[in-house]
Amino acid sequence: MPRRPTLQDVADACGVSRATASLVLAGRQARISGSTTARVRAAAADLGYRPNRLAHSLASARTQTLALVTDALASDPFTGRFVQAATTAARDRGHLLFVAETGGDEAVEQEVLRRLLDQGVDGYVLAPAQRREIRVPPDLAGERVVLLNATPAPAEAAEPGQPRSGAADAPTPPTAVAAVVPDDAQAGRLVARALLEAGHTTGIRLVGETVPGGPGGLERRDALRAELAAHGWALHGHDEVPWWPGPVRDALEPVLGDPHGPTAVVALNDRAALGVYEAAARRRLDVPRDLSVVSFDDSFLARWLDPVLASAALPYEAMGTLAVELLLDARASPGPTGTTRVPFTLADAGSLGPPPSVP
Repeated sequence: MPRRPTLQDVADACGVSRATASLVLAGRQARISGSTTARVRAAAADLGYRPNRLAHSLASARTQTLALVTDALASDPFTGRFVQAATTAARDRGHLLFVAETGGDEAVEQEVLRRLLDQGVDGYVLAPAQRREIRVPPDLAGERVVLLNATPAPAEAAEPGQPRSGAADAPTPPTAVAAVVPDDAQAGRLVARALLEAGHTTGIRLVGETVPGGPGGLERRDALRAELAAHGWALHGHDEVPWWPGPVRDALEPVLGDPHGPTAVVALNDRAALGVYEAAARRRLDVPRDLSVVSFDDSFLARWLDPVLASAALPYEAMGTLAVELLLDARASPGPTGTTRVPFTLADAGSLGPPPSVP
């Protein structure tokens, strides 16, 4: 097996010192002539020289590696684009991104983090598949951390009878790290405005359950309601059913048979919207002539449905990219702080039209 070219080989090939070759290849050649710089780079290319990253990391305390740790994000067909965007953003900045899935198992997470810490990873993106509050593991204290699709949770209150500083039983503030989340409230307003502009007013119905641990659904619902109220309108109704086709179909089918039923249905995600289409088909209603349908997320399901589903696009790529950029732009541990909300977009699609009474 041929010997790997060394920095000294590059220096010898173009007649410069090893220090000069090192400065050129590290991009710090401000006082080195252009001709010398060109010779060094040409020699490195001809020899196939690659820098020793391990030696560089020992000298700089940087490994040019990052880690994205998730419970199920990479294998989730709806949110894997977070990972793709983060991987590309890291590569564009000269870093390798490790992706580790824990399956939501705390013991697995601890082992994964221990191994990554042993590797000297420069920073961590913690990214649950479902948006929620999470606690930064104690093992990452002092490390550069950015939360993706999550916000930092406050520590639990003290057990009764246990002393603590501050107000009794008050939770401690959340860990000060940067967080990147979708702007679900903006998405709710966006959908409401699109329906109002199409002429829908009293006949807008919402489907999908909202739960305390699911901030995305709550924010979408509350913003939708608030935007309608700001224009003097209210929801036709809200069916609190799981975000899956079957429960949505079963809840809506009787409602759609009512002569005073909705003219438009807002589904809290695209899977729920599939149930709306099924209920409409059973009632022989045409989408969008008889019933408009709007949703959130803009997953592949939105483009498979006929007509194409109008769905507020969850900004997967922008979020994944921003999380890595925040991590790499941090100048000191533990890095940037604060929550950045990334807006949705809503493109024209075939499932949104005027209500039946509007020509």
